[in-house]
Amino acid sequence: MLRRLYTASWQENEHVGKLIIRDHLSSPGYYIISNTDTSITMLNGRSGGFTNGIGYIIRDLHLSSSSDCRDAGDPSRKYWGQKDMDDEVRVMNVLVDIGTDEYNTN
Repeated sequence: MLRRLYTASWQENEHVGKLIIRDHLSSPGYYIISNTDTSITMLNGRSGGFTNGIGYIIRDLHLSSSSDCRDAGDPSRKYWGQKDMDDEVRVMNVLVDIGTDEYNTN
C-alpha cells in the first residue's frame, strides 16, 4: 500500500531509500521509495498513514564508507539471491554487511 505525505520542499528523489518516522521513538518507520519536491511516496506495510501537523524525522539507513558494519555480517548464513533495502544484491563483496543496506561503491 502506498501513502503520500504532502509537506515541505525537497530535491526530487533526495530521500529515496531513507526511513521516515514520527518524531518519537516508539512509532514505526516507513521506507521511502520516491519523492518529488512536495511529496513523499513510501512503502507502507500497515493500514493508516501520516497526520498533517505532526513532526516527522527522515533517517538515512545507508552505510557510510567508514562503517564498521561493512563486511561484518554472519558468514554462516546464506544470503545469495537476497536484496537489500534498495533492491540491490545483498552480498556485494565476499561478506554481507550488517543492517538493511549493502554498501555499494557505485
